[in-house]
Amino acid sequence: MPKLGHRSGEEFTSLSKCDVEAGPGICPFESRHLYTQNTLEDDGIRVVSYNILADIYADSDFSRNELFPYCPPYALAIDYRKQLFVKEITGYNSDLICLQEVDRKVFINDLLPAFESLGYSGVLQEKGGTTPEGEATFYRNSKFRQVQDCSIEIRKSVNEDDIQSDIKNIVSTNETLKQEMDTRGSVVQVLVLESVLNPGCRLCVANTHLYFHPKACCIRSLQTVAIIRHLQDVIQKQKAEGFKVSSIFCGDFNCTPKGGAYEFITKKHLGPDNYSWSNNPNFALEGASFSHGLDLTNSCGILDYTNYARSFHEQLDYIFIDSTMDVIRVIPMPEHSEVEQHIALPSVVFPSDHIAQICDLKWTSLFE
Repeated sequence: MPKLGHRSGEEFTSLSKCDVEAGPGICPFESRHLYTQNTLEDDGIRVVSYNILADIYADSDFSRNELFPYCPPYALAIDYRKQLFVKEITGYNSDLICLQEVDRKVFINDLLPAFESLGYSGVLQEKGGTTPEGEATFYRNSKFRQVQDCSIEIRKSVNEDDIQSDIKNIVSTNETLKQEMDTRGSVVQVLVLESVLNPGCRLCVANTHLYFHPKACCIRSLQTVAIIRHLQDVIQKQKAEGFKVSSIFCGDFNCTPKGGAYEFITKKHLGPDNYSWSNNPNFALEGASFSHGLDLTNSCGILDYTNYARSFHEQLDYIFIDSTMDVIRVIPMPEHSEVEQHIALPSVVFPSDHIAQICDLKWTSLFE
């Protein structure tokens, strides 16, 4: 019977149609929350990048029986997992949150209401075609305001934008590659945010999820080249208007630190002899060579893994920052014993097969 002081309401009972299951208990991400109990000062930026495992990829017989047979079906259900990842993400007290594999329904019904109530704004950029998931970025309203959305569908940009013409031309030399590129609905979400504290400073935030196939290094590398081209163009236009501009590039790149996409981002060049152009004979390219001028580094460093399934565990997720930003701290990964406690991810205590990447950043003194 509900009561408040001397007042009492009508007695009410309800009978659940389902069995009441046990909760997960203490989750490993709660240990990470010990490092993020407080928000950062005005000049700090805590960034999270996290592939939360879309429901459309978890809710299938193939997922339950082949991909994640070690995970109890109830723990794969979105009604269970979303409670965990909302609790996890909110506990990081971040200023910038870049999520991948975000279902449209989860964004609208769960993530957006939860984060708006905590003082964030958020935007979803769905993939091209009929796939009802994509990338979502949230930012803290007390630190940033959005001034522009420059998101693109990568295949459309390659086929239509002048700055991508050399990519289009070289892809056209391999019809199999061109057809495969044209079927990939991958996007990059690019938001231009303005600092509330320093309105002359702007932040270009890029958030992406590259093509997953293990034999598609060539496609991932080309997607990365196209993204960097677009990001450079956005930055140059902002600088032309007189703004100081920083860039943060987050996502699930489906690429290890030895892959072509990672090499292009961090070393600023991908030459014609790179393995990306020849690892799949069907997508082979000759004479492909690309460069860029952004100084991007991997803020969380080289890790043993960020994705941990039963038969695969590698680092695929990154937060890249440019030279206008310094890393204050990287939030430690969970203990390996916690990750493998239930064989692999996801599990009853990990809502995704990926592990969130989290770091605290600060603009350099030269940028102030």
